[in-house]
Amino acid sequence: MNKRKIEPPSDPIPPMNLTSLTEKKIEALTQYLKITESLNSKIYSGQIEEIENLLNERNSLIEMVGSIDQEIQALQLNRSKMEGNNFLQSHKEFIKPIQELLKEIESLDQYCITKLTEKRNEIKSQLSQNHNFYKTIKFYRKPPLFQPRFLDSMK
Repeated sequence: MNKRKIEPPSDPIPPMNLTSLTEKKIEALTQYLKITESLNSKIYSGQIEEIENLLNERNSLIEMVGSIDQEIQALQLNRSKMEGNNFLQSHKEFIKPIQELLKEIESLDQYCITKLTEKRNEIKSQLSQNHNFYKTIKFYRKPPLFQPRFLDSMK
């Protein structure tokens, strides 16, 4: 039998694929930034009930960016074996916008975390005050230790 080795095609992945993936990543990060800005405004204005929906949207975008990153890494591994560093050098123009978006997102996230931590501490303090108030009321409403002398004095 003649064993013939089957060679994979020389360029199985189109070169624009990395470009389209990085553009998708930039779009997803831009959406993430917009949602983070909206989250920031909701926190600032005190609209806590709408925050959960925004956080869910952000989580779905995080998952999308994670899957795009996995695709980009797989693509880089396949292509860098064939082309070496030329592959990464040819797509450096996408790195700077992504880094700028990530820096802006990080600063807004830190602000949101600070505001939400303050809000959490306020709620904890209020709950503690309510609990102490409840304990005080409960203390004063204890049943008497002995029966009253007159029946009409009992309420």
